[in-house]
Amino acid sequence: MFSLPCETKKLRMEMLANYFIGGGGEKRTLESDGYVKIKCGQNFNESDNANIYLIDLITKLGGKCLKHNDNDDSYVWQVKPMIHSTDGAIARSHTNREFEFHTDCSYETDPPEYMALFVLQPDRYGGGILQVIRADEILSQMSDESKEVLREKFTINVPLEFRKLSDIDHINEPILFKPGHLRYRNDIVDEKLLDEKKRVAIKELNSVVFGEKVTVHTPVLDKYSLIIIDNGKFLHGRTKILDVDRLLLRVRFNSLITYNRLELVKSIQNENNYDVFSMFDKNKLHPGYIHLTNDLLAFMSDRQQILFDAINQIVTQYTYNTSVGDEIRTTIALNPKAHDIICKLNQVSPFNIGCYRPDILFAKYESTADECIFTLNGNQGQFAPKICEINGRFSLNAYLLTAAVCTSSGDQDNQISENFRLMLETITNTFDTSKPMVLLKDREKGYDINIFKQFWCNTFRTSCRITSPLNLKIVEQKDGKQILSDDIGIIEQFILELHQDEILDLPDNILNFFIYNKQLRYINDLRTIFLVHDKRLLSLLSNLQFLRALFIEQSTVSDENLSKLAQIIPITHVLVKMPDYFKHLVLEKKNQFCIKPNSLGKGQNVMIGAYI
Repeated sequence: MFSLPCETKKLRMEMLANYFIGGGGEKRTLESDGYVKIKCGQNFNESDNANIYLIDLITKLGGKCLKHNDNDDSYVWQVKPMIHSTDGAIARSHTNREFEFHTDCSYETDPPEYMALFVLQPDRYGGGILQVIRADEILSQMSDESKEVLREKFTINVPLEFRKLSDIDHINEPILFKPGHLRYRNDIVDEKLLDEKKRVAIKELNSVVFGEKVTVHTPVLDKYSLIIIDNGKFLHGRTKILDVDRLLLRVRFNSLITYNRLELVKSIQNENNYDVFSMFDKNKLHPGYIHLTNDLLAFMSDRQQILFDAINQIVTQYTYNTSVGDEIRTTIALNPKAHDIICKLNQVSPFNIGCYRPDILFAKYESTADECIFTLNGNQGQFAPKICEINGRFSLNAYLLTAAVCTSSGDQDNQISENFRLMLETITNTFDTSKPMVLLKDREKGYDINIFKQFWCNTFRTSCRITSPLNLKIVEQKDGKQILSDDIGIIEQFILELHQDEILDLPDNILNFFIYNKQLRYINDLRTIFLVHDKRLLSLLSNLQFLRALFIEQSTVSDENLSKLAQIIPITHVLVKMPDYFKHLVLEKKNQFCIKPNSLGKGQNVMIGAYI
């Protein structure tokens, strides 16, 4: 817990997100932990207009407040038992009743990202206890079959008191609307329209939500405290109110911090008018970009989780003395030094994949029968997405460039901008932003890494420097403790922008420091660089029989999900493992194949069709 000083007006959501009230007062992020609690007593007076104060606070923390109904002044909602006539609809929040676990605005097509509760008067008699449970914990206790059904559309009724458009009394939307995020309020799901499989899925969901196996968090509602809950990652409820004077103010809001081209350029700009296009020739960039349908995004998001699980299993089982481990090692045949690095890392630290980016090819199809066929940009023709390679060598992977060129001043809400904030914060949250950052690079010219350097300096007001791996050294201090350093000073955290051979050329004492020092923070994990980036990984991912063996002890992963993953990976062969008859077939059918070096990227030395 922390008190907001007068400088609160200058706080932004990313600063707020660094504080979380939980066991031991751990520092975590709002995105990862789902709720934060702030004590506002030092800068709120009872004479203040609480509504204006709360809206102003949320706005200055980086939020965009949302209306509760079609009234223009409904941004702040009183949560308080009230006396009503029998006419009209009464909101549950205006009663003293117990609330079952639910998410706010589950009846809206786009539920608010966050819900904030500002406590003006707590319940003096021990009632009205706020309770929250994690959506991911709920989902972890459900079957794959039921989770798949929850991704289908359900009819959800809109309560009368919250109708923003008089002619809309229901919506048809999924309950599991994106990975780890639920929209759910049991009493407004239209039971009359449930088929048998949906009825079973709802029953299983309720058995978990209202059972006794999920962890229930109960943040204390102190006077003048502010509770902010991620509305998709948590369900919340309350016990019966015992104090008629209990009063909370509720605001629903979305994060206002998006990273589009204008904001990104502004954030990295300095007195020399630094611009993203100082790194890129914008005349060589295509002026348009592909508009992806929500169905396609949901399709890929679903398979991304399976891909993530498969990659983690492959890296973990690389060192297993099993037939699966043997298959991984013989398929991705690393040189002895790289193999030794993987083995050491698997012995001493859990795998943290860091940043990886699957590249997608869209293959044109004539038939529309397959569920993985989509229309792009509204054009004629049907296309199937295929992962043609996975980039894990360089952490930033063109994220900043994408955000910069894919949003113009007239298009603030495209899907790239919407998700870019989370991608960038995921990277920066790996590090201590109060300490200097080092970018370790030499041969690679780099694009995004140079933009990131300016972004780090201007955003966090700490230094960020580029250093060559040739400058690295281990220095022993007077107390016998070893530190990593270059000619300028100590290095506690860094981002790698090195090719695999540059990493292997590092002295053994430097590599061992990377492997064994637990205080050193860096991305990417060397296992991501050597294994995940390797194109031979696709040979394993496209092999359904191998995937089944990989997950043979993982009962939570269904065969259907493994088939979904193999479906979007082109069948890939490793040349040295190919029999001669298949090599002859490739030469006969050149136009059906391409050959890629296993460790390169950016299309280097790729041979396609007639060039084979």
